[in-house]
Amino acid sequence: MLPMLVKAAILFAGIGLLLAACGGGDGGAPSDSTPGASLTPVDSLATFVATAIGDVDLNMTPTPGQPRAADVAALEDLAARFEISVDEIEVLSVEAMEWPDGCLGVGEPDEVCTEAIVPGFEVLLQFGETVVTYRTNETGTLVRFATVSIGD
Repeated sequence: MLPMLVKAAILFAGIGLLLAACGGGDGGAPSDSTPGASLTPVDSLATFVATAIGDVDLNMTPTPGQPRAADVAALEDLAARFEISVDEIEVLSVEAMEWPDGCLGVGEPDEVCTEAIVPGFEVLLQFGETVVTYRTNETGTLVRFATVSIGD
């Protein structure tokens, strides 16, 4: 737990330094002699985060062949739900979505859901003749089983 707290402290300290550096007396415009003057504040922050914590993909796009957290969460839930190996499951598609609420649009009738748009993914998985749709948030910490179809 401590390493994550240290990383968070470094991140917030870096953000503070970046904001302070961007607030110069000339309206924050970098001079031509400033190293990294061509970087936007977002690029500078991304560079800082990548340096302090490691590679970070701000677009949530995985390296080809490497699943993102949402894919992994859906795979693990399906494997546990149907008592099969993750190796038996194929990822058919992963599509970025915006869900209408904190229940990812598939809440139960009596379930209380936050009323905020939740960015995430729709993940289609297949094992055998069964195709299953999952809904997740961006980080894969919320995973919802949405639909299942068997056969054609």
